[in-house]
Amino acid sequence: MLTLTAKLGFAIAVGVIYPLLDLVGFDPSGTNDQATLDGVRWLVASSPTLVTLSVAMIMWRFPIGREEQRALRRKLEKAD
Repeated sequence: MLTLTAKLGFAIAVGVIYPLLDLVGFDPSGTNDQATLDGVRWLVASSPTLVTLSVAMIMWRFPIGREEQRALRRKLEKAD
């Protein structure tokens, strides 16, 4: 499962970043103007930040807190 999620993450990253690079007009042959290079810099800087903020929001609103986790752990230990 861990390998699957890692591979899925890489596939999603490629599937998102390549169209965004095309959107800013990036040319891999190296003939890019300053506006295109600025767009690439913005993508490189903002992509990890947006993903991190999204994960933080999911974690912030996660319905199971510390006490619920402890209660679940006790139930699991009793089941063993």
